[in-house]
Amino acid sequence: MLMRHPLGPNDLQALTDPGHQQRSALEVLRQTRLAITVPRLSVIQALREAGDEAVTAEDLFKSLLAQGTPVSVATVYRVLKELEHRGTVWRQLRRSAHGAKSVYQLTDQAPASLAEFHCASCGRRITLDAAELALALAPIAQRGGLSLGPGAIHIEATCQGCSLPGPTAAAN
Repeated sequence: MLMRHPLGPNDLQALTDPGHQQRSALEVLRQTRLAITVPRLSVIQALREAGDEAVTAEDLFKSLLAQGTPVSVATVYRVLKELEHRGTVWRQLRRSAHGAKSVYQLTDQAPASLAEFHCASCGRRITLDAAELALALAPIAQRGGLSLGPGAIHIEATCQGCSLPGPTAAAN
């Protein structure tokens, strides 16, 4: 049985207040044509508060619990999946030496293109806005019969700390 958290009187008042910060979350949710629930609104608002930083579902869950939102980690994952399916949330897979994790961001806050540099030695990751790189790669992709869509460009490299000679190189 699917349990939905109904909106209470305080939630409705906050959502109808033009100055309230969850108003943008309400508009985002209306565009998805999903039922308006506290968990959905809360996840969208938490993603909005994260700004241009992509966050894990676990971090969202911890943030929501800290704010007093009654939500389970399974609900956070379900809401993220629904929002991703509707094109409201962008999911990116971040790989590391310990495995891979999905991170999430609202599509209107995600850069059009990202370059993710990954050090093959230590696993360090740096993500940068890559609009220039995407523009330079687009003609190359077209010559190969491909087109660059929105998303991340993954580049494997060696960071400066790992490329330095000496025993302390990997520690940097």
